[in-house]
Amino acid sequence: MQKMFERYFEYNQALLNAQYGVSEIIEHLQTRGEVREDFIRDLIIKRKRNLLVGTGFLSDGQAQSPQCDIIIAQNSAPVNVLGQKICLNVADCKLVVEVKSNLTAQDIKQYDEKAARIKKMMGQSKPVCGIFCYKFNFRKNTLLRRFRYVYDAEIMQYNENPALALEYPNIDFIISISEEEESMKNENVKKQFFLIKNEVTGGYSFFNDYPPIKHFWRLIDGL
Repeated sequence: MQKMFERYFEYNQALLNAQYGVSEIIEHLQTRGEVREDFIRDLIIKRKRNLLVGTGFLSDGQAQSPQCDIIIAQNSAPVNVLGQKICLNVADCKLVVEVKSNLTAQDIKQYDEKAARIKKMMGQSKPVCGIFCYKFNFRKNTLLRRFRYVYDAEIMQYNENPALALEYPNIDFIISISEEEESMKNENVKKQFFLIKNEVTGGYSFFNDYPPIKHFWRLIDGL
């Protein structure tokens, strides 16, 4: 049975990457991005039918967040509908996801600032804020080092180094489902991973197994 679910996750990730490729026919970049966001939202809704999933912004009654690609709350949460967007009380929001077709260093910096604004809003609970990317335009080692993970060539795995500075403390998770490969120590590795904040240690837990989408769905399942 476990093997069946693993195969489903592989299918699910392949489906996301296939939709990403097909949507390249859309020349308007904003529309292309919105189509990809819509596809991820639809998959979340189909997997967890007790969740409210939309796009829009958050507020605590005073401050207002920048626009959020994906906002997730329980179905019972009160919603203010503004056309195709929603406005949600930050206290009701469980998860905020930024979707990036090709993540850049500037994107990460800007999202860390956005997440900081959201977490400063008044409310008893703070939403989990993270990034879902299809690709990223720099080396895997470079990205992971900014979250304190360094590649050890001797044992061929990543290890956390708490002595390193944590550059983006407001980002709770990042997932990459990139099919691109890069050369590392005489082998080719896919630029895929799942990284999530560890509330116990204050650092991050890193998952390099395939397919990383299963860790994203487990995060959704826990809402």
